[in-house]
Amino acid sequence: MNQKGSGDTMTNKLTLKDRIYTLISGVPPTPKLTEKELDELPRGITIRFKPQVRKFLEHQASHLGCSMQDLVSMTMTSVMKATDNPAASELELTCSRFRRCFEVYGINTFDIPEFLNTGELSRSQLMEDQNLIDALTDDMFKEIATILNIESNWIKGITERPIPYNGHYRWYKRIGGMAYQLARYRMSGEKIRVLFIVDYDNSQLETDMAKATEDDSTSEKLNIGVAISRVIDVSGKECEIYDVLESGRWNYWKCRYHLKLLMMFCQKTGIDFTGIRLNHQEYTQLFEGEKLPPEILSRTNNNWYPDLLLLDDEEINPEFSELKDIKASYYRDESEASIGDIHIHEKALRKPWDLVDRKAYIEGNMFKEVN
Repeated sequence: MNQKGSGDTMTNKLTLKDRIYTLISGVPPTPKLTEKELDELPRGITIRFKPQVRKFLEHQASHLGCSMQDLVSMTMTSVMKATDNPAASELELTCSRFRRCFEVYGINTFDIPEFLNTGELSRSQLMEDQNLIDALTDDMFKEIATILNIESNWIKGITERPIPYNGHYRWYKRIGGMAYQLARYRMSGEKIRVLFIVDYDNSQLETDMAKATEDDSTSEKLNIGVAISRVIDVSGKECEIYDVLESGRWNYWKCRYHLKLLMMFCQKTGIDFTGIRLNHQEYTQLFEGEKLPPEILSRTNNNWYPDLLLLDDEEINPEFSELKDIKASYYRDESEASIGDIHIHEKALRKPWDLVDRKAYIEGNMFKEVN
């Protein structure tokens, strides 16, 4: 539940993947090359890296699909650009992030203009940064950010976090609100799936989760967070976007209870839910907003099965001992989960025709359903 500001600016160092040939800041002033030096033929040099540096560069080069020599060359080119013309580097970064948004979310470059209702953008303008940067507007940034559920200031290069550090909204102590959100998504025609994501990439997850329920200490904490996959329709084409929520601690009984209550709501209403295991680096990058969610979630297949924790079977459910309390808490709202109106959201998903005012409910007004 930790909070942290996200006021990163263009003075912060950018990731290699973000725009390897654009801006690397924090470079000390250097004298510009003379005409004579610029006309000189390139000379080969040999650079020796420390083993950990070489390993990092080899990994980045492999990920970008180039040689390590090309990677170093592009990096040094970006240093030169950032030193000689930082304004141009910032504008190039904006173009790079604009294109990257659509690439990561699986939207073909040819289809980009069809996604935008704000302003006009031709396909020919997408071919050159100089033409693209003149066509982009604040309204376009806001529209793209709204569609893809990301930060518009990230596209513009103002912040280094494409999603908020603390996620889009909370699940802890507001499971009723989560249920409401899920019901509205489904009733608005979106395909939804709830992801229970653990900071763990070993094979004994269920065993260690069960141990964590018996140990409320902070020294052996097991982190778990929630994300919602949403398949939306944009101009007749499907696009999968994500709500990334906060990270909590499975060891802490209230966090654990609230997560199981959310699982139970999904089970009762037929909402698809599953578990994902991420290594610590990926988990941090996701829940601290350091990467676009599809860069992590769309390529993982390291699953676990949270539905086992709801089975009324002592031999299969590793946490069977607290299932009775979870069920009681679901109906009585005894764990500060704020689920007193959970029956309304169940009705919205199972018998929406019984709602007093379905349109108002979808728009976020539940007053008539409660009173």
